[in-house]
Amino acid sequence: MDNLNKDSMTPDMLPEPYGYYAKIIGMDNFCKMAEKLGGTTIYIPKYDSIFRNLRNEKIKKEFNGYNYQDLAIKYNVCERTVRNICDGVTPVIDGQINLFDNI
Repeated sequence: MDNLNKDSMTPDMLPEPYGYYAKIIGMDNFCKMAEKLGGTTIYIPKYDSIFRNLRNEKIKKEFNGYNYQDLAIKYNVCERTVRNICDGVTPVIDGQINLFDNI
């Protein structure tokens, strides 16, 4: 392949869906992926799922025991999802005295 010039290759020369991918990430990056991952099957997750763990951690940190609906609206999920995420989470409320704290 040394005698082939990858700089003269354009995404339009690739069969679909590869031409589409090359247009999104650029021909050079597509060639790098082909070189490193060529022949393997890869799964590309949906955009929202990439950030799911981060979103869930933020919801847990902001959970005060009563704000299911507010968190659902803020993070664009249903209230049931917030309840599932916060299941087993002990909310920490600023200024609240714990029953077992030494006073």
